[in-house]
Amino acid sequence: GPSGQVTKVKKFNTAGATVWNYFDTGIGGPVNFKFTPDNNLLIIHRGITGSINGFSKIDLNGNNIWSLAGMNSLSVGDAAGDAFGNTYLINAFGVGSQIKKLNSNAGVLWFQNNNMAANKVEVGSDNNPVISGYPGATYGCAFMKYDSNGNMLWQNLDADGPNLSLLAHAQLKLDGANAAYLAGSTMSQMGLCKVNSD
Repeated sequence: GPSGQVTKVKKFNTAGATVWNYFDTGIGGPVNFKFTPDNNLLIIHRGITGSINGFSKIDLNGNNIWSLAGMNSLSVGDAAGDAFGNTYLINAFGVGSQIKKLNSNAGVLWFQNNNMAANKVEVGSDNNPVISGYPGATYGCAFMKYDSNGNMLWQNLDADGPNLSLLAHAQLKLDGANAAYLAGSTMSQMGLCKVNSD
């Protein structure tokens, strides 16, 4: 593809032949990508140097919808979409973090700062975001849920209890009942923390 630091997304058909290639330049290396309920793809990027995140949204034909680069964050960020084409981004700074809601054109609808060092976000079937991460500057796992207008619905800042079971977070997933599951490492084995939808 193009010279320089790029992210490449490649689609294959069922026979294994290339359907399209997408190249995203200047945002950083790819960390993850997610399908969205509005039938698009979100790409989460991390700068190769510095403490910056980037995000892109492309359609299922490999066309860019929007790209955002240079978002300061001490940890890798995350993104998730809802059924209406909106995107929720999470970026961490110092002890806290920020959740931001973007419209379908990447315009900021609202943002909320919080005390949790969040690094994961998912959107449930109710189109409301759940974030997870570390409680403040310590280890362990915490969760918060917001409504689509940015109001906090609930928080659990000590979800894994006093033993700080999860020290390195891996993936956040929501089930059909919107319960949240955070997988992570205890540094000697893997663990899982579940928080109910309420």
